[in-house]
Amino acid sequence: MDPRTLRAKQEYEGKHFFTKDGEEEFEIINLNSVADVTVRFINSGLIKHTNIGNIKMGLPNPFAYSCIAFDTIQHELLGNQYRTNQGYIVKIIKVDSKKDVWYQFQDEFGYIGCTTIQNIRKGQLRNPYHRNEFGGYLGVGNYNGNEYRDLYNLWHSMLVRGTGARNKYEVYGDAQRYDNCAVCNEWLNYNIFAEWYMNYISRMNPEFAYEIDKDLLFPIYRKRTGGIKLYSPVTCVLVPHDLNIQFTNYNKPGYNKDNIRKSIIQITEYYHSNGALDDNTYNAIRVMYYRDGTSREYNSRPQDSIYYNNYHRIDNNHTEIKRKPVR
Repeated sequence: MDPRTLRAKQEYEGKHFFTKDGEEEFEIINLNSVADVTVRFINSGLIKHTNIGNIKMGLPNPFAYSCIAFDTIQHELLGNQYRTNQGYIVKIIKVDSKKDVWYQFQDEFGYIGCTTIQNIRKGQLRNPYHRNEFGGYLGVGNYNGNEYRDLYNLWHSMLVRGTGARNKYEVYGDAQRYDNCAVCNEWLNYNIFAEWYMNYISRMNPEFAYEIDKDLLFPIYRKRTGGIKLYSPVTCVLVPHDLNIQFTNYNKPGYNKDNIRKSIIQITEYYHSNGALDDNTYNAIRVMYYRDGTSREYNSRPQDSIYYNNYHRIDNNHTEIKRKPVR
């Protein structure tokens, strides 16, 4: 026996090692040469032939999915259910390959996605309909929370204001201001809200900054919403920041309403002429503030009344809220 083989035999034969992924233990039971090594896997008794170089680099796990025949994997996975790290149950509905496994969440939304076998095993599947503490969820669409961070923060702030969350005083320090608000069920879906916002703002002059206003149309929709100020596609408009401030000041005690109304008229005409107010919003402002007898042009869109009775208030649904500390 040559010296190299002898040294390897003394160093390795009879010793125990683990596969490269650390999952399976094996023993070197015979070493004829550095190129002819016999190993036995402890748990299964499987015997394989390899070489010293492979053992030093780490033997692949013969029981890992990457080493198992596709037909075996397909038979094992198809129709089975697995639990994700978020606590959801997914069912395997189709297996195209080891890297293309189709699954469906077993919840009210039934979202279908495709991932790898490894992600299935580790439970690393994120449900786009997983609700946050205010009842909202990302949904499916073109707008993710990372790429559109400002838009996501706008949506999240709306949820905090409009879901009747019991902890809003800790968050905003202004409990009464948002007590009578709600969010329509459709806008609990971030992607649906984002689609509305981006379509709306694409028609506006990009030189100005805009805010979502739910108060302007409230007198028109008051009866239909049962007195609730509703965040929804038909009860909200986008208005420039300084005009929105004037709307707020108009209803504050101690302010001269007539002077504020004149300021609103002046600002409204400026923004409308510069493409920062659409015609519907412009006419609604005229209904509320102009009082000139020619302003009853606003289209109240009664066909959209589906939103009036479909809104979400966390405190009515007894959902637990994670309280934030008072700062």
